[in-house]
Formats: sequence, C-alpha cells, structure tokens
Amino acid sequence: MRAYLTAKASNGFVSADNPLAPQRGNRLSWDIEGDSDHLEVGGPATYEAQLRFFADVIEGRVAPLVTLEDSIANMAVIDAMYLDAGLAVRP
Repeated sequence: MRAYLTAKASNGFVSADNPLAPQRGNRLSWDIEGDSDHLEVGGPATYEAQLRFFADVIEGRVAPLVTLEDSIANMAVIDAMYLDAGLAVRP
C-alpha cells in the first residue's frame, strides 16, 4: 500500500509519492507555472529516523524540534476536540 499527497495552488502543485515509508522508495514532484521537476528521496524507515533523532536528543547532540510549550498546547487542542465531540477528556 502506498500513500500519496498533493497540494494544489493556482499556479501549480507539489506532490509526494509515498511520504510515510521512504524505505520503499518515494518521490517529490512539482510543477510551478509550467516549470516541473521531481526528486527521488531515499532514506531509512520513518520509525528508524524518529528513533535515531530521539537518541540524538537524549544524548544532547541536537535540540528537540518540539518544545514543552508546544506539547502542552497540542494536548489542549486535543482535549478541546474530545469535548467538542462529546467525549470525556483522557486523564
């Protein structure tokens, strides 16, 4: 199973073929005002890349991409979605 994602605008588009499992091959394509091209992007499995980045953060080699404040704000949005759907907020 492959995933596709396309963003269209008035002057063109950008398309990602298989952005969720790059280890199985993926491709970025674009056309902007008639100028089109593509890029093959290789890489490890998404989970492997996330795990490597997590280890780099824990070891202090890189800074996290998401701050504590971002995480708290994200959970506030999720809580609001639960409430709007008539569900109880998770503990």
